[in-house]
Amino acid sequence: KVNKLKNWLKKLVDKKFKKQLQNKYFPHIAVHQIESWILAEGKTLGEYLKISLEPDPKAEEKNFQNPPVKRINKLFKSHFHREYKKIIDGKSLFKKMDFDTVNECSYFESFYNALQKVAKQYIK
Repeated sequence: KVNKLKNWLKKLVDKKFKKQLQNKYFPHIAVHQIESWILAEGKTLGEYLKISLEPDPKAEEKNFQNPPVKRINKLFKSHFHREYKKIIDGKSLFKKMDFDTVNECSYFESFYNALQKVAKQYIK
């Protein structure tokens, strides 16, 4: 379903903005927000919360009733007695992550590989 949506979006944008965005638009569909990648990596969040936390490489593929952002919020409430703040906490966590670990997530790996491919095109 994700690939179908991504292909549909790319075709729609290509059709609507042919010349302006041709080969400059690379859609990516994230199944959950970046919190799934934070849970997949695990180590950085564990250090931030000062707890032992196992990586969850399947975080982006499971539990739509209790998505990653809600799971992280629950951890923050139990360890810091406050809500998870996506802009502040999420940004800080994301900057410190080891993305090699997150590559076990299939959607992240696809996104990361696409970014590398685009970067190599423009760095030449």
